[in-house]
Amino acid sequence: KERFDNVSRVLPSHMRLMGFTITLDKIPRTLLGKIKRYEVKEIWTPKAIEEGHPAEERKLSEEDLEIMEMALARKIIDYLKKQTGVKGTITPAHLLELDLGIDSLGRIELASGLEKLLDIEIQGEIIGSAFTVKDLVMGIEPLLPEGAVYRAKKEEAQISPTRWKDTLQELPKEENLAKIDLKPGFWTWLGCFIFVACHYLFFRSFYDLKVEGKENFPKEGPYILYGNHTSYFDGLLVASALPGFPRLDLFFVGFRPYFNVPIIRNLIKIGRIIPLDFSSHLLEAMKSCFYVLKNGRNLCLFPEGIRTLDGNIGNFKKGFGILAKESGAKLVPVAIIGAYEAWPRTSKYPRRHPIKVRFGKAVDVKGIEEEGLKLGAKDSYEAICVAAREELVRLKEG
Repeated sequence: KERFDNVSRVLPSHMRLMGFTITLDKIPRTLLGKIKRYEVKEIWTPKAIEEGHPAEERKLSEEDLEIMEMALARKIIDYLKKQTGVKGTITPAHLLELDLGIDSLGRIELASGLEKLLDIEIQGEIIGSAFTVKDLVMGIEPLLPEGAVYRAKKEEAQISPTRWKDTLQELPKEENLAKIDLKPGFWTWLGCFIFVACHYLFFRSFYDLKVEGKENFPKEGPYILYGNHTSYFDGLLVASALPGFPRLDLFFVGFRPYFNVPIIRNLIKIGRIIPLDFSSHLLEAMKSCFYVLKNGRNLCLFPEGIRTLDGNIGNFKKGFGILAKESGAKLVPVAIIGAYEAWPRTSKYPRRHPIKVRFGKAVDVKGIEEEGLKLGAKDSYEAICVAAREELVRLKEG
């Protein structure tokens, strides 16, 4: 579902995947193992129609029609149209992610905007658990003062970004703070040295790893090292290519589920890894990253969020721009070349292919922001993402 959501954000509405069915029945195949697409269509199309049509084509229920008559629903729907830029009618049946393209970061900003619009305080759980527009309306309705729909003045009911600076200043939860080792001891250093040295020898021996631009690496931070996400090797490649390894002041952000295995869990401090889940606990992840930068340490991020499907550098997530802007950290691009051919996300096993890691010069956030605005970005956060991506593309192309 997460992959469907990611793809749907960049597709026109008529091409979005509106749902899926999991079946234990065998899929009809030819003698050579290929799926018989036409038979699959004949079997499953009637079932898909029976389960329901996409929201924009489905006839509204009486309950949905009643919700559409609510003044609160109209206010929220008008706000959603302005925020998302969706053309056409938004109904209670529309899905926040698949139909409207509101991701985890968008939900946080949505909560902030609706609080201003309605002059109420909205708990994060209400926005986070809402799957449809109907869920959003029904979750907010009990919070309104009795007999009132909204109390904010019209001039205040405008879309405005979350006050990220104040939000990020809040400390992460204790369980996440405990995993951020700002003052590692000798044994952590030794373990990290062995860990990085082994991987460096592995990549040099089997992938002819070459490193360029070590002289560009900043002598002091805080800085955000950001690279293109090409393969399963990326984090290990960057760690192996760092000048003066091991860099105990540099933290890597890892996807939390990967580190729930007991053996791997013990490598978190040695690998300088902060296990987070940006999809379901975005705000907590952002706070943890900001905490590291605020304490003068550094971060390695892959702003695309997911590994590339075609080897090209995708659009950067807005969270990268927020962290860079509000922390004021320098940005250091690092281009990973050849890793996509070595082990892409579409391949089950790696294969031999030369790999190169190229470090670019550190750039100031203010300069990057100005460049992004000239390129047509709508706001400061988007400007940083757009210009930083261009910087990385140029570095990769040499």
